Amino acid sequence: MGSTALPSRTPRVVTYLIWLVAVLLAVAEPGAKGPAMAPSEVLGVHAGTDNQGLQGKVYVALGDSISAGRFATAQDGTFPALVADKLGMTLNLVARSGAKAAWALPQLGAVQAAHPALVTIELGTNDVGFNTPLDTFAAQYDAIVSGVSSPQSRVLCVGSWLPSAAIDTIIAQTCERHGGIFVT
Repeated sequence: MGSTALPSRTPRVVTYLIWLVAVLLAVAEPGAKGPAMAPSEVLGVHAGTDNQGLQGKVYVALGDSISAGRFATAQDGTFPALVADKLGMTLNLVARSGAKAAWALPQLGAVQAAHPALVTIELGTNDVGFNTPLDTFAAQYDAIVSGVSSPQSRVLCVGSWLPSAAIDTIIAQTCERHGGIFVT
């Protein structure tokens, strides 16, 4: 009585969702609105067979609790760890539980200093949950994507985990405007 325990299936469902995102990121299929591209065109590798283009290089995962490992059954089960392992990359995790887009702005120097070949941005969910004004989020997200984009980096922007067509539209348009790929 009085327990607020979640049903035992909840972690398994979340684990499956994280695996789904990891697979999407590993093969980098674009969002539904983006052009159809082969994984090799997005990541510069043949997914699952030829990781030489990114192997041994730095992958930065910039994000919130999902990137940090919330709901993962082990630290090596986070989607950034799975992607890094699949692609043979060195993971540089820049993530914090509860992070909103504003939190990432002071982190951009660390991301840039890592000289990543791949960056995932998994932010926006807490902005949805805490009602960040859309114009504020749009300006912050633009600064983030602009700050991590370079000719040497591939950028993948992950849509919000909470339903918000407005936030996902901002993420998709901002990412694509800076040459990145939106995944959802």
